[in-house]
Amino acid sequence: MNTVGFEQIREQIKLVIWDLDETFWKGTLSEEGITPIAENIRILRELTDRGIVCSICSKNDFDTAREKLQELGIWDLFVFPHIDWSPKGQAISAMLDRMGLRAANTLFLDDNHLNLEEVAFFNDGIACVDGRLDLSPLLDLPQLAGKDDRDHSRLKQYKVMEGKLTEQRESGLSNEDFLRQSGIQIRIITDIDDQMDRVLELLNRTNQLNFTKIRANTDDEKTALQQLLSVSGMHAGLVHVRDRYGDYGIVGFFCVRTKYSGNTAHHFAFSCRTLNMGVEQWVWAKLGRPEMKLVGPVASKLDTPATVDWISEVSDFDQDEIRVEVPPSVDWTDSTLSYAYLSFSQNRMQFAPSLFPVGRGGLRSARGLKSITFPQKRISQWLPAFRIGLNRQGPLKDADILHGTDDG
Repeated sequence: MNTVGFEQIREQIKLVIWDLDETFWKGTLSEEGITPIAENIRILRELTDRGIVCSICSKNDFDTAREKLQELGIWDLFVFPHIDWSPKGQAISAMLDRMGLRAANTLFLDDNHLNLEEVAFFNDGIACVDGRLDLSPLLDLPQLAGKDDRDHSRLKQYKVMEGKLTEQRESGLSNEDFLRQSGIQIRIITDIDDQMDRVLELLNRTNQLNFTKIRANTDDEKTALQQLLSVSGMHAGLVHVRDRYGDYGIVGFFCVRTKYSGNTAHHFAFSCRTLNMGVEQWVWAKLGRPEMKLVGPVASKLDTPATVDWISEVSDFDQDEIRVEVPPSVDWTDSTLSYAYLSFSQNRMQFAPSLFPVGRGGLRSARGLKSITFPQKRISQWLPAFRIGLNRQGPLKDADILHGTDDG
């Protein structure tokens, strides 16, 4: 297998993974030191402006490499960096899994042919290119054209994902229990006329969570799409998602026809940004579980999990939230703790509390949780007199109060 030239780049690239020593820069960081390659720094910045995210897979000491990249002012332009002394093939496979990206949409740059071969073996379809080449022509390839993203929205979205996965790993929660405390909200946009560019991106650029894979690239295909949208009984919408970690933007598109005989989905496509969040399952259930001609492969099953109880629908995202930091003194092993507690007081009168379960096993399953988010819309009528604490089987103790105000 030839893993040297640009001919390896056959599909649209969404992620570029850089080796550091003798690829991104000249020299070996752990030995004689390095010399930055100004052109590679320019390529990194230009790719980011095009919405193509960049990562690192390098055999180096993490702190030393991070310090050097911070010194160069570019550390924050990388996401999900893998910097240690472990083999690269499986490391990149794990990276792609965490990011929800396909190997076929990934470019790996490395000066060592053994690393290139190893990464190609563990990641079928990945484009592997010799990092010692002049990499300037990469920016002229149509596969790396990307799109105008000078506000770095795609980079920010992957930063959100990176921080979220780090907190989940540290919390020790199961995926579903973590999702239940994430405050996931969905807004369905039915007026899509001024969002057709995003519709076309979702239809043409998504793969892993595109269940129908009907593209609209050519003029004839775009005309067919417009005709489909005008059919009687056809309902189309875009799906905007955010949670307490950040805003994922518009991540999904559906086009469903409703008839007496049942619902049929003609388009059902989602970005991998929200992979494993239950978004596509929630939307499918909301639409009445429409039938569709599923075109594989896809990365998730629409009927698994059977119930998604951690997502709420909102008409807009202009509702403030109150985020309560959980103090380290909370005894998560206390078996009587079962809910986050929200109560209101006004004129010294105590109102019935609202109870917010955190995790299927109660708060014990949320050991290590750093904060709890409450939608302000639920409590705005009582502000500013409210308090938030932990509910237990018995009177609420002052030590359980996490946050609150007293109206006297």
